[in-house]
Amino acid sequence: MIRRNRGYVAEFAIRLNEEKGCRATRERLIIVRKIYEQFRQGQEFTAEEICGIVKSAPRRVARSTVYRTLLFLVEIKLLLRVETGAPSQPDPQQTRYRLPAEWCD
Repeated sequence: MIRRNRGYVAEFAIRLNEEKGCRATRERLIIVRKIYEQFRQGQEFTAEEICGIVKSAPRRVARSTVYRTLLFLVEIKLLLRVETGAPSQPDPQQTRYRLPAEWCD
């Protein structure tokens, strides 16, 4: 269920807590905020692109945190996974993501 009266980052924090029982740490919030700021026009992106973007954040964000956060976003339906490799051998570095249409400008 989409609660459009809340922002994307707030929606992430609430769904993460409600559906996964996890906290929205500062690092996770940095990742989610950067994804929304950079890609809300509907462009596709990779996990490595996000790693490059958050590298400039004032707080260090580990590559594993980026990958886990992307998985959380897909599981709670705030991000769509676009497989580009062979379906039998998915390559995480080839996987692309994009925001669902309801969150794009």
